[in-house]
Amino acid sequence: MCTTIQRTLVKWEPRQRTGVSIDCKTWTCPECGELRKKQLIASGFGGKPETFLTLTSRRSGDRTANGCAYELARAWRLLRLRIMRGKPEKDAHQARVKNARLAGLKPPPKPKQWPFLKGSKPRPLPFLAVFEATKTGWPHLHILMRSRFIPQEWISAEMEAITGSPVVWIERISDLKKVASYIVKYCGKNPHRFGSTKRYWQSKDFALAKKPPRADRPALRAGWEKEDIRLDVWADALRQAGWTVRYESVRCACAQAPP
Repeated sequence: MCTTIQRTLVKWEPRQRTGVSIDCKTWTCPECGELRKKQLIASGFGGKPETFLTLTSRRSGDRTANGCAYELARAWRLLRLRIMRGKPEKDAHQARVKNARLAGLKPPPKPKQWPFLKGSKPRPLPFLAVFEATKTGWPHLHILMRSRFIPQEWISAEMEAITGSPVVWIERISDLKKVASYIVKYCGKNPHRFGSTKRYWQSKDFALAKKPPRADRPALRAGWEKEDIRLDVWADALRQAGWTVRYESVRCACAQAPP
């Protein structure tokens, strides 16, 4: 149970009380921070990623780590939109046409099934993005994806145009051991928060399974109220008042009124 929390969710009934602790859910809390790391690792595994991408930011004297983190988050949003709309395929086709014309050959025909064509739907790109602070405190953005092949050269050129930082790393992995190693390495660390940026975020379609209901939390219905008191303090106060208190779990306690 989180020892730094100060709130409890209480259900008031005529002769019975039920209290459920509300975690602080902060990364700085020793208990909640470890729990959130485990949850993030589980989210990474649950999305079954196939491709890992790392975006970096170039350092210079007039740039701050927080500012570069904002820039990386924005760059990833733009990159994702361009990938979903088929810009890598379009750019590759234009390069083939140019090379064919330079060689005096007939240019290849334009494909009919590209997602960027008018009236077609963008291809989905499920992802989980996690910020990491390097040893020098500079941001790296690690992205777990389920995606088609994306050339590293194309991503590097896009990042050069968007941020001026062309150094990227992308790898497609099917080996489960390597997948596990990557997720634990980058999601198991304490994701860093730069300024007001999120430590991590994911697309709605990244999770492949619904979250199971928590076994240590009862179904919450009408009649519940929040109190600014820890669960153990709340339970001790009822005991001193003559109530019988039993813990259903470390997060939930039930109290019965004295006869």
